[in-house]
Amino acid sequence: MGEMSEIQESLSKSWKVRSRKNQERLSSGDPLQLYQVFRGLLELRSQKGSLNNSDRKQLALSLELLTEELAVALDQSPEQIKELLEKTTALDAA
Repeated sequence: MGEMSEIQESLSKSWKVRSRKNQERLSSGDPLQLYQVFRGLLELRSQKGSLNNSDRKQLALSLELLTEELAVALDQSPEQIKELLEKTTALDAA
């Protein structure tokens, strides 16, 4: 999880470009790519106060896929992984 919190890449301001790039990352199934989408959209939401419909769907999907991947890899329940992700992203935002 330490590696994931260090991933930082700015998202495009154009929703079309951002959505296409995020879709590619989501389709990859790579946990680091999934986290990049998750983290980037969380940051965008905190900056803008809300997300458009496409971004909200991608944020939810990234959380779901990332939770599934990490639950299997770390042999933990999805609930434990969600808590861990919430703690990690909350600490980074503080």
